[in-house]
Amino acid sequence: MSRSTAPSPTGLIDAATGLPVRRHPGTGAHYVRKAGWPHFWGRTLDALAVLVVAGS
Repeated sequence: MSRSTAPSPTGLIDAATGLPVRRHPGTGAHYVRKAGWPHFWGRTLDALAVLVVAGS
């Protein structure tokens, strides 16, 4: 199966996810847009680890 995505403004595609690579207008750095949920769960896991270490 092929994944259809919108054409990338930079002409690059992320090899791991198949998502288009974008360029940040302020810095010119390349990035791949992600959903907010992975970031949320990563921060939640970080907070949980801090609480466990602080409680011991």
